[in-house]
Amino acid sequence: MYPYHFSEHPDRKPVLPPPQAIPTFFHSREQVQEKVLKMYVHHIVFIWMSSGHSFWFYPIKIESDKILGYIWSGTWSFYKFNLNLIESFY
Repeated sequence: MYPYHFSEHPDRKPVLPPPQAIPTFFHSREQVQEKVLKMYVHHIVFIWMSSGHSFWFYPIKIESDKILGYIWSGTWSFYKFNLNLIESFY
């Protein structure tokens, strides 16, 4: 369902689940920027993708055009995807 699923990353996996409440969609006029997302590394954020998918995410690293971290789908699973696929985040 989500792009680029990878096997478990051995470290930095969140211990607690994300909040139960889903935030209200926030549409940004500007493209999501790497420098802004870097402020949220090791923090749980809610991401809306341009494909329409949305999910809780725990970023652990941002590399030029990619973001790596854990996506919540009942448990935390390691993923990475292109930054340009993100429409907005909270």
